[in-house]
This record gives sequence, structure tokens and C-alpha cells, in this order.
Amino acid sequence: MKLKEHGRSKFQDIVGEVFKEINFKRGKRKSTTRHMKVVEMHKTELSDLENQIKKQIKELQSKKKSLTNITKLKVELDSIDKAIKTARISLKDKETDVDKLTEQKAFLEEKIKDLEPIDDDYIVYSIQAILDHVSQLKEVDLNQKNKLLHY
Repeated sequence: MKLKEHGRSKFQDIVGEVFKEINFKRGKRKSTTRHMKVVEMHKTELSDLENQIKKQIKELQSKKKSLTNITKLKVELDSIDKAIKTARISLKDKETDVDKLTEQKAFLEEKIKDLEPIDDDYIVYSIQAILDHVSQLKEVDLNQKNKLLHY
């Protein structure tokens, strides 16, 4: 039985409906390869593959650019971390210095409390005054030693 082109298409539609129940599907209508020569089909296929490859290359280049940016950010983050660590160490050193100075201040304030007035009107309240007084005492002591050596 010979069917004309229109009849074949209807026949395929009917058969497709029957076999649909067992998951068979009718082929696509009007295939683009229908009137192509084999060489033309291969050229089209190669062209499609080249386009896919070009698209994948662009995607990979984009990903590479992103990775480069991420790498730069990582380097920058590492330098920031290093600066933070250095600042923390410096801060600890400063805190230690402040603690030492606070201890010295407390010690000198206790010494001030223990001092007796130098004159009736003069009571030492400042550390600078204590240091001045100590240096004067050292000078007096040195002068006395020099006098003893010259006699």
C-alpha cells in the first residue's frame, strides 16, 4: 500500500497515538536535516559544536576572571589579617607599658605619702618635686664628698 506524503503524516499521527501508551513518541515534523546532504549535515553539526565550544570558552574565561579576583581578595585579606595581628601585638605591648607605669605611679604615690614635709610650709605632692628633691640631695651629697676629699 502506497501512501502519499499527506497520508503518511496522518498515518504516523494515528500510530503515534496508539503507541503513546507504551511511551513511544512520534518523530519531529519537518526535520531540518531532511533535505540536506550528508556533508551539509556534518558542516552544520561542526558549526554547532564550534559555537558550543566558543560559549564554553567564554564561560571558563569568566570563571577564571572571577577566580583571579577572588585570589586578589584573598591576598588582600591575608595582608589585613597580618596588620591586625601586628596591631594586636603592639596594643598588648602598650597595655603592658601602661600597666608598668600604673604600678610605678602607685609606688611613687605611696612614697609621697611616706615623705615628711621638707619645710613646714612645703609638702611634696608631685612626682616631679620628688625627683627634683632627690637630685638636690644627690648634689649635696656629692658636694660633701668632694669637700671631704679636698681636706
